[in-house]
Amino acid sequence: MQSLKQALNPRQWWTLALTAIALILLTLINAPSSPQSVGSSYSKTPEGYGAWYEYMEKKGTTIDRLRKPNNSEFFNANSKNTTFIQIAIDNSSFTGQSIDTNWIEKGNRWIIIGATQSSSRKVKATKASFTSQPNTIAGPIKIDTTRRLIKAKPAGNTNTDANTDTLLDRQEESLIQDDYGTLVMKNTLGKGELIYIVPQFIAANAYQLNPGNFKYLSTLAKNDRIWIDEYLHGYRDIETAKEEGKGSLFEFLAQTPIMILFTQLLIGISVLIYGKNCRFGKVKTVEPPPINNSLAYIRAMAGILQKANSTDFVTETLSKAEITKLQRNLGLGTAPQAPATIIKLWTEKTGRSSRDLEQIFNGLHRQQKLSEAELIKWLTLLQNIAAQKIN
Repeated sequence: MQSLKQALNPRQWWTLALTAIALILLTLINAPSSPQSVGSSYSKTPEGYGAWYEYMEKKGTTIDRLRKPNNSEFFNANSKNTTFIQIAIDNSSFTGQSIDTNWIEKGNRWIIIGATQSSSRKVKATKASFTSQPNTIAGPIKIDTTRRLIKAKPAGNTNTDANTDTLLDRQEESLIQDDYGTLVMKNTLGKGELIYIVPQFIAANAYQLNPGNFKYLSTLAKNDRIWIDEYLHGYRDIETAKEEGKGSLFEFLAQTPIMILFTQLLIGISVLIYGKNCRFGKVKTVEPPPINNSLAYIRAMAGILQKANSTDFVTETLSKAEITKLQRNLGLGTAPQAPATIIKLWTEKTGRSSRDLEQIFNGLHRQQKLSEAELIKWLTLLQNIAAQKIN
């Protein structure tokens, strides 16, 4: 992790952060769809029911997701004033579906959305308009389907139906119908109701701009407690996953949108790391910088002089070179001149005090060696005098 921090500059970190945020938003808003996500209340895709689930929560309704089989244990624990909703994944989702009629008769409600087949009912495509806007107890709703629910009758027999299920002996009521058949049908079983809804996406996320659709489904599911069957869509709680041999955390997360987000982030980080360590194109070797022999010699000599504490050598060598240069600038040539002559002419031409230049000569003719601090001060003064402009 430390090497990654050193490899990225602040701008690249901002880019990575913005990319991660974009991936999260894309995942939450439009996560990749899978067959099992169709009709799921976890799904944010147009065919999911996540928005309706949130709509019911905001209303204060007690609504939960069932992520285990709808067996007798579940129905015994939820035997009063409960609505159980199943939403089809495809046209064969409820083939052979077992409905607990005893549980319904106690005063509960079972709603099947996307109803296709049962022993007593079948769905057929008609010549009806694809889009219709029937009026309901919740106001107008929008429905997009040409499928209708009809009774299944044996060929050549228009009066009797040998395959009629005992459910048809109960009280039936078409809640929404037109000239082509029934869209929503209710069977009254004892104190409860079994409701078939043909349109698979009657309150899906795609209909958020049609408030009547959400309101109508909430009107049908009017009991105190609502359960949505997510086991049908492949979701399992930890207990059920363990019982079915899918108990690892990774397998559990693989069934949720969290896994999609994690995978996208992992891919993004991997691409970034790869890009930093393996650029495309031919590898370019870094040429070593050319060696400056003079600079290397000077540094080596300086190190030796410092260890030997040879400040007198430094002052003598540098002062002679700089005083000779100063004489040339003053027009005195290169022949040695008396310090007084140099100092007098320098003060006249620069207008500066003679004290600075006197300190240079005093350091040069000093009998005792300069300390390191004195040497630094003397060198600084020498550098200032050498840089002084002479008129």
